[in-house]
Amino acid sequence: MKKTCCPAVILIFSLLVISSVAADEMVLDYLEGDMQIKRDGAWVTAEIGDIFVPETLLKLSGNSIAEISGNGTSLTITKNGIYSVKDILKKKRRVLSSGLALAFKNFYRIFRGTSKQVSGTAMGVRGAKVGDASDGVDWVSEDDEYIKKGKDLIKDGSFAEAVSVLKDGLDAAEDSETEEECLYLIGYANAMLGHNAMALTYLSKVEVDESKSYFDDLVLIKGQLMVDSLDFSGALKLFNYYLNNYPDGLNTQVINFLSGICYRELNKKDEALISLNKAVKIDPSTDIGMAADKEIRRLK
Repeated sequence: MKKTCCPAVILIFSLLVISSVAADEMVLDYLEGDMQIKRDGAWVTAEIGDIFVPETLLKLSGNSIAEISGNGTSLTITKNGIYSVKDILKKKRRVLSSGLALAFKNFYRIFRGTSKQVSGTAMGVRGAKVGDASDGVDWVSEDDEYIKKGKDLIKDGSFAEAVSVLKDGLDAAEDSETEEECLYLIGYANAMLGHNAMALTYLSKVEVDESKSYFDDLVLIKGQLMVDSLDFSGALKLFNYYLNNYPDGLNTQVINFLSGICYRELNKKDEALISLNKAVKIDPSTDIGMAADKEIRRLK
C-alpha cells in the first residue's frame, strides 16, 4: 500500500511524538511506499509516527522512500533491503565525517548564476503557446509565471511558499518540459528545507538529461541526496554519467570527491583514490580539494 505524507502531517506527527522520543530513539516521519519493522519476531507494516530503538530492524521494498529522525540527525532510506537502525546511523555519521558537510555548501548554486541558462529557443517555444511573437509583444505563459515566482521565492529563502506555488504550477503544466522543471524546483526547495526524502521523491520523477538547462544542478542535488541516503551505487551511476560527458564540467571537482566517498564506502579503495586525486588536482586550495586530500591520507 502506498503512503504519502505531506509536510503538514509530518509536522503534526513530529509535535505529537517529540516529547515521548528518548535520546536513543528515532521516529518515522516520512514514508512513500512500503516499509516493515520487525516486532516480536514478525514483520509488521510501519506507520508514520512509529518510534524505533537502535536495535530495530527495518525492511524497505518496492520503489519506496522513508525518512526517520532523531539522535540529532535524519536518515533517508531508498534502497530495498533489511536495515538495522544502529548500523545505518553509524554509516551515516562516518559519511558525514568525511567532509561531506563541506561538500553540501557547494551544491545549491542554481540561483547564484553558475548554472546554464534556459535557451532562447526554449523560451520562444513557450511564448508561442500564448501569442504570436511577431506582434512585438513579449508574451509570458502562465507556466513561466509559476516557475519565475517559485524561483524568486527560493532566492529569498521562502522555500515552503515556493513549494506551494510550484505545486500549483505542476497542476497547471501543459507540457512535460514545464512539469519536469516544476518537479525539479519542488525537489530543490524541499532539499533546502531539509526534507531529503520528499526531495528525492520529486527528483526521482525528473529525467536526468543533459539538454536540460538545470542539468548540472540536478545531478549535484540528486547525487548528494543519494549519498546522504547511503545509496552509493546509485549515486555513482549518476556521477559517472556526468563525468563521462563533462570531465571538465562546472561540478566536476565536487562530483569526483563524492565519487571517492562512494567508492570508499563500497570498499573499492583503488577507485576511491583515483577519484579523490582527481578532485585534488582540479584545485587543492578549495574546501573540497582539502577534504579530498584528507581522505586520501586516511586511505593510504
